Amino acid sequence: MSRDAPDPGDGAAPDDDGAPVARADGAPDAVDRVTARVDRTAPDDGDEVIDALATLLGVLARLLVVVATLATRVGARLVSWLLAGFREILFGEARDDANRWLLVAGDRTHVVVGFVAVVFVGTLGLGVAGVVGVRESDFVTTMFSTIIAGLFSFVPVVIGVNQLALTWLTGTPGTHRERLEEIDEFRAAAAALDDVVADAGADPVPFTQGLVAVADDRAAAVVAATDGRDGPIRDHGVAVADLVARLTERCRPADDLFDALSPMLDERVGGRLATSRRLRERRDPSPTVARALADCEEALATLEVAGQYFSTLYIQRSLARLSRRLAYTGAVALIAASLVVMIYASGYPPVVHAFPLLLLVSASLAAAFAPFAVLFAHVVRLSTVVQRSAAPGPFGASR
Repeated sequence: MSRDAPDPGDGAAPDDDGAPVARADGAPDAVDRVTARVDRTAPDDGDEVIDALATLLGVLARLLVVVATLATRVGARLVSWLLAGFREILFGEARDDANRWLLVAGDRTHVVVGFVAVVFVGTLGLGVAGVVGVRESDFVTTMFSTIIAGLFSFVPVVIGVNQLALTWLTGTPGTHRERLEEIDEFRAAAAALDDVVADAGADPVPFTQGLVAVADDRAAAVVAATDGRDGPIRDHGVAVADLVARLTERCRPADDLFDALSPMLDERVGGRLATSRRLRERRDPSPTVARALADCEEALATLEVAGQYFSTLYIQRSLARLSRRLAYTGAVALIAASLVVMIYASGYPPVVHAFPLLLLVSASLAAAFAPFAVLFAHVVRLSTVVQRSAAPGPFGASR
């Protein structure tokens, strides 16, 4: 038998098209059995993979829904908190407290240190982040040279502030005697109100506390004189008592003159004084009520005059303090800026790391900003004091 002839017992030989031909006895050969087995198992494995993928996608979809729901709720809560915080800062009591601290209540040294620290930390942070650099010697020298030129503009500012402070002190001996006699007369009239004021001494804070205590007693007397009858006079007494309560809460023992002045800057003592006079003149009260109103007017008028006098004293002292601090901080700023210019005069300094130079530039820039911070901190308080004490009496009600 030839080697190329197919063996009938080994299986079907392919036809001319290449397709396998079944055996003559009709029994499936080995190739047909393997092909049938593959045909039976392959679709089953594909279905299992598809089912597994569908299950996994379903789990992922549910997980994404849960995560999206949680993110939405948490995001909505965070947004609501942020909006509430911004609303409180912009329109609420927090804004009023921050505004009062910046303009009136805050220590000027703390305000200056806060501004200088913000400049230092901000410059240092931007330098570390790579936003600003200290390797450009031309830029650094130009910036600090400009700062040095600007610092010389503070010389006329200091001279002008000193001149304003001196205007309060100039005068003839007769003028100074008249001022002294007026102060003594006012002190005697205030001491005649009550022994609490007489024993207060010359310290502004105890003196103010004594006047506030007298006003509180006179307001209580107005309320008691009405015999519990509701009306504008009783409402006025209650309003004065509330005003005095706020003054008592803010007027705390201290040695600074401004601590005696600041409580009265936020209150409308002159408005209450005008209301008391209007009620006494137009309501035709009984002699007891009229006497109580007159005593309340006397206490409020003395308190208003004391506030005006303390405002004058504070402006004088604050102007002198401002000129002195401008001179101190200006000298330090000039030295720091000149030091940086000299270091960068011959190009980039030969240092291994740039961070020490970044510290130097940040500290020098903060020091150069210090005179501006001093001027800002003192001017905003001075302008606030002048605005709120410029119109004594009834015209000062809308401060």
